[in-house]
Amino acid sequence: MNSEHYKILRTEAYGGENDIFEREILTHFRNAEDRDLFGHRYVCHLISQFEHQGPNGTHICFIFELMGETLLSFGAWFSNDMIPYSIMRRFTIQLVLALDFAHELNVVHTDIKPDNILVKFRD
Repeated sequence: MNSEHYKILRTEAYGGENDIFEREILTHFRNAEDRDLFGHRYVCHLISQFEHQGPNGTHICFIFELMGETLLSFGAWFSNDMIPYSIMRRFTIQLVLALDFAHELNVVHTDIKPDNILVKFRD
């Protein structure tokens, strides 16, 4: 099984008025000296990155550790799309720890929603 997943950004993501700085934030997380912060383990880690020149311009490509589905789609596995309290409680604790890690690095996540929370596969 492949242990990585890829994300490709549209060409408009960099160099324009809607520049999102995702590459810089992910690199900042990867280079963080204080990896002992407990929340570090709950942040999606950038393995590598590269640029791809295509017919529509340059695309920024990220390679991440393998993650699972989003929290939103994970809920569909349960009756009435409701994740049980015991599982949701663990996810919430991990989310708070991940946000604490980001805040320690002076990064604020401004788009927290179930579609942006990934459930990690366990070996």
